[in-house]
Amino acid sequence: MQRQVNQTSYYTAQTWQQLDPWVRQYEVVPFVNSSRNVTSAAVLAATQTVDATSLRADGRFGYRDQAPANVWFYDYYTYTPAYYTGQSGDRYTGAVQYFDADSDGIYDSYSYYRDSDDDGRYDEYDRIDFHSKSPTGVNESNAQERIADASKPDNNPYQGPEDTQRYRIQGEITMLKAVEVNGNRYLMAGVKHAAVELLAVDLGLASEMNDRQIDFGQRIVAIGSMEKIGEKNVLIAESVQLGEGTTIEVSQGMGVTISDEIVDVKNTMIGEQDHYLAVVNVDGKRQLIDRGRTTTYRSKPEPLTQITVRGIPVRAPDHRVIMAERVHFGDEVFESNGIRLPNF
Repeated sequence: MQRQVNQTSYYTAQTWQQLDPWVRQYEVVPFVNSSRNVTSAAVLAATQTVDATSLRADGRFGYRDQAPANVWFYDYYTYTPAYYTGQSGDRYTGAVQYFDADSDGIYDSYSYYRDSDDDGRYDEYDRIDFHSKSPTGVNESNAQERIADASKPDNNPYQGPEDTQRYRIQGEITMLKAVEVNGNRYLMAGVKHAAVELLAVDLGLASEMNDRQIDFGQRIVAIGSMEKIGEKNVLIAESVQLGEGTTIEVSQGMGVTISDEIVDVKNTMIGEQDHYLAVVNVDGKRQLIDRGRTTTYRSKPEPLTQITVRGIPVRAPDHRVIMAERVHFGDEVFESNGIRLPNF
């Protein structure tokens, strides 16, 4: 079996050439090779959170307490941010996963995975680098280098999700514990159901579940993707229903969160889509935010507006950009999902 890998760039050389005078005008903090050299306390705290996110390949998971009652699931683990896109029955139509090649806490690329033959397994993916020095914006590699033969492990660059299934499990909560996930406190439930004696269900940020009155013996229905963490299968919930209650959308809290004042906003074409890029003050330093497609918002955000953004730090040619996933400003919350899916 072969997997075809297409490569292109997100912020092309032409795009950044147009943005550069604006970025310089507002004295945005340039990219540094080590996140530890960033002096802004807020930016450093954000970067440290993402440093943990890039270590999944190191197999970081384990226990701090080896008591028998505690070892049903790890006390901490890390993973690479992944987003599952669209729905078709009990399957996702695609998945997006970020990669940090040099483990500096800033993501260099993402891959978009597809199931080309509709057999329930991802078999093709497009790699998008966030920046490129190529004048065309396309990474220079010949067609032969874009084909990976899965029968030759040393020549198989594939990393990422395999299973397209959107799982739905129901059962009884028999275990609960707080778990450190990518440096944040998450709530993990051990659910007893028909398929396995105990399945770990990641319920997202504990701070957003504190008032949900989750307890032992409660019936739960959870929907999401399945991940393998160490030796454990984990359902990463996107939504849950507790007892006969309403469905709760789960916040996985990926990336970093920054909150401060907008300095300026600029419309920029990313591929064929019009995006808002914003300069935001972060603890006295200026940071770039890619707020995603302009069509996401009812009105253009204005300077001096207070804004809270959660997103993924990515690498532009000379700067770090926060790729917004959720944006709060005024009395409104917008799910930005700024990622531009490739069109080869």
